[in-house]
Amino acid sequence: MIVILIVFSLILLFLIDVRQLYNSKSRIVIATYSVLMLLGFMVLVIISLDLPVVSPSILIEKAVKFIIER
Repeated sequence: MIVILIVFSLILLFLIDVRQLYNSKSRIVIATYSVLMLLGFMVLVIISLDLPVVSPSILIEKAVKFIIER
């Protein structure tokens, strides 16, 4: 129930903000705002559903080891 309430509030916030940004005619700002809102929405859903989150340090460690071993 809380997830649905949060989703509706974020959609409402997004629509209000994008309408104001659309009047400014700046496509880069609208795209950046949309991407950040989408990322925030995804993080919110992941946290709300208690899904396990992979630590980025594991991926960074593998990338560093790959670069060093070359």
